[in-house]
Amino acid sequence: MAQVLKSSRELKKMEKKKDKMEKKKRKRINRRIERTVSFLAVLVCIAASVLEIQERRKGTGQS
Repeated sequence: MAQVLKSSRELKKMEKKKDKMEKKKRKRINRRIERTVSFLAVLVCIAASVLEIQERRKGTGQS
């Protein structure tokens, strides 16, 4: 009986550790996704600014 209780405790401990590791992995993946999205948002803003400047120059006749 004591052996069963011990293995049950160990099993719970291992499950808890596994859950914690999975949670950390998800957080790490989410951080990577957020960083990538932020980077892409900055690129879109820069591209929009460049296009806007080009349109202004075309409108005023500058090259």
